[in-house]
Amino acid sequence: MGKVQKTGGSVVRVLVPLALPTMLDYRTDLPAKAGTWVDVPVGRQGVHGVVAEVLESSPFGSLKTARVMAEVPPLSLKMLEFYRWAGRYTLSAPGEPLRVAMPRAKVPKMPKVGGKTLQKAAKSGGGAAKVVLNAAQKAAEAAIGGKLGQFAPFLLDGVTGSGKTEVYFDVVEKVLAAGKQVLVLVPEIALTPQWLKRFEQRFGEKPLVWHSGLAEGARRRTWWELAERNEERGSEERGVAARAILTSGATTPEARRFAKTNGNSVVGDAGGGSTMEGAGGEAGGRGRVVVGARSALFLPFSDLGLVVVDEEHEPSYKQEEAFRYNARDLAVQLAKIWSCPVVLASATPSLESWQRALEGKYTRLVLPDRVGDAGMAKLVMVDLREGGTRNEERGSEERGFVARAILASGAPAPAPAAVGQKEPSAGLREPSVRRGLKRGEEFVSGVLMRAMAETLARGEQSLLFLNRRGNAPVLICRECGARRDCPRCDATLVVHGDKLQCHHCGLSEPFPDECAVCGGTDMRPYGPGTRRVVQEVQKAFPQARVEVADSDAVRTPKQLSELVRAVEAREVDIIVGTQMVTKGHHFPHLTCVGVIDADMGLAHGDLRAAERTYQLLTQVAGRAGRGSAAGTVYVQSFDPEQPLFKALLNHDRDGFYALELEARKAWGDPPFGRLVAVIVDGLDEADVVEGARGLARGWEERGTRNEVARLLGPAPAPVAKIRDRYRWRLLVKGPGVLQGIVKSWVESTAVPKGVRVVVDVDPVSFM
Repeated sequence: MGKVQKTGGSVVRVLVPLALPTMLDYRTDLPAKAGTWVDVPVGRQGVHGVVAEVLESSPFGSLKTARVMAEVPPLSLKMLEFYRWAGRYTLSAPGEPLRVAMPRAKVPKMPKVGGKTLQKAAKSGGGAAKVVLNAAQKAAEAAIGGKLGQFAPFLLDGVTGSGKTEVYFDVVEKVLAAGKQVLVLVPEIALTPQWLKRFEQRFGEKPLVWHSGLAEGARRRTWWELAERNEERGSEERGVAARAILTSGATTPEARRFAKTNGNSVVGDAGGGSTMEGAGGEAGGRGRVVVGARSALFLPFSDLGLVVVDEEHEPSYKQEEAFRYNARDLAVQLAKIWSCPVVLASATPSLESWQRALEGKYTRLVLPDRVGDAGMAKLVMVDLREGGTRNEERGSEERGFVARAILASGAPAPAPAAVGQKEPSAGLREPSVRRGLKRGEEFVSGVLMRAMAETLARGEQSLLFLNRRGNAPVLICRECGARRDCPRCDATLVVHGDKLQCHHCGLSEPFPDECAVCGGTDMRPYGPGTRRVVQEVQKAFPQARVEVADSDAVRTPKQLSELVRAVEAREVDIIVGTQMVTKGHHFPHLTCVGVIDADMGLAHGDLRAAERTYQLLTQVAGRAGRGSAAGTVYVQSFDPEQPLFKALLNHDRDGFYALELEARKAWGDPPFGRLVAVIVDGLDEADVVEGARGLARGWEERGTRNEVARLLGPAPAPVAKIRDRYRWRLLVKGPGVLQGIVKSWVESTAVPKGVRVVVDVDPVSFM
């Protein structure tokens, strides 16, 4: 089996980007060190891995041969350490972290741009003048900048519009001057267009970008820009490897190109190949700044000097499938390994980060005010209950006519309730009888509609937020009450125009002519969706320019950039969108924000429901009044006395956090305890149930002490079937580290054939 080891080769243990339970041993055809890339056979396929260890010998008698890929710069030993730590922490296969940036299990092909191996680095200089920081910003920048070269976690806690980005931009400038790299994580690609524009204006060059929406060529260029910067191996070693390739008769284009470039290398070169630009403090250095989504953590960095996690509270930093990890938490460990500062920035920090700051584990830096003349937006609760603002005397046609009349005349809207009022229930109300309307057909209150009319009359912009895309969340037969559910999932099909769609598995089918249960033909969509709200707004304001910002309308970064440009150019009057438009965007002419259904996030019932709702509503409110004109936010709710809304109205975030932490501590929930979820799924429901119950029995048989950890469940998952697979859940809960307990328990418990057991350390979703 395998070839005989050549003279001068090594016995190595290789990390491969596959879901295998262990690393694999090989012999190499050339000398290799930890970090060396190798081409290895795994079964019948060939994959690329990285040498994790050089061994004296292997316990396996006959080893296959790994080809040393000397044409690929070696991986930094610190990134190798990070990959191995991430796999252990998440209880994942050791190669899963490596696979994130190598989804095809191979090093990306070396790109060619303009006839050269890689594009030239961006031009130096030419950036816009630095923004003058206020006192709080200067203090924050000085604190972070004073810790360069050492691990130091910071919580940059600033209200929306307080200039958090400008603070870390000043730190980035210092890091680049020192010749180091910077990683900036953003929760989703929706934040990148304006961020990239601001970066280029400031620094005169574009950063590297990494996210799932990038074209393959762009992803290859980013990977190689970073890989070619790696300088841990000197040119002499590269020259030796290159001459060995020439002697061995290598045939791959990359190997020939590498050998030709490095065959005559001399001691003292940078070690990055002939295409390597200066990597010092010059603006032209390659691979200096990366902005990306969560997977950017796993790119081949060589000299990180700063890690930033923007909007650190966002749940989208948690990867929920396959390799389950939280990018925020892993970013802190990455900075620790690189001995550099990490900045967690947010106006609404996660309770985990907030508690660590209270304990002194993170340094909290506060930006209490918006920059410039912008003030915080006014918040107004809109009561949707019977007798509240939802019920009006006018019918929908008359309301549209009145709204257009207000727009034409410029007449003022009704005066809003006082900001900071003690009882939100005493907010705006209207007459209790609505004539000419079918219940549930309209979702924008008269208060909000008239505020939008006044906003349009002033030539300003409005945003209506609803975190549910489509026309309506449910289709119901009016004759028998039956819903139209997904046949593959335990979920209701969502109405999208003339079709129904499942948001879990993607199944799509035409809008039915009749009910599948009773044959009735009166099928009605119920509940709000972004498209339903758009129809309502267009009916009221037919002349207004309305744009939708959800994942149905905005599918690519190019489409997002065009939407942002149109809003900035005031070519849009009203935006109806999901959370895609709630974070990070700066629209100075947006002064009216309406939250259509503030209660939606509270319906899930998980331990973070209130925290997430508060964070989301605060971020939505933060889009209003960021320019010279004041902003107002209208929050529609059927439960305005909810303590969360009272805290929001009174701008009492710290008080709300204190209440949440008190409840979490009483129950031992994060951040005071640790959780590990175990999801059991399979195609046969009986086998899944038996597997889940067998795990529970195994836990009891092991006699794990209650003071160490306790098991909750098993029970069916809230969404009990997805893509035809039945799902049950168990939850391990304890005050300390749980990975060792869970690993030994799961590995020692047998489950029926065809049943899959997935472990999720630090779960965020419980669906």
